[in-house]
Amino acid sequence: MINGFSIVNFFLTILKLIEWSIFIRVILSFVHISRDNALVDSIYLITDYIMYPAKILLGMFGLDRGIIDWSPLVTLIFLQIIGSLIIGLI
Repeated sequence: MINGFSIVNFFLTILKLIEWSIFIRVILSFVHISRDNALVDSIYLITDYIMYPAKILLGMFGLDRGIIDWSPLVTLIFLQIIGSLIIGLI
């Protein structure tokens, strides 16, 4: 039987990897590295899928206009809330 603590650690590790991929994507948006690179393209694919609900939510409130993309910040806040809920299960 798998220990409940190890399952929680597994999910927290996945959340941290997602958070780091979002941070890397934000940095890549400033550096303008071509998406022809396989690693860059995979980071964009993963984070596009994860940040899509935040983009929709921001669009519903009209906050998707302007030069700043707020969806990474909203996604990171949501991931922090999920992490706190998972820790609360311990």
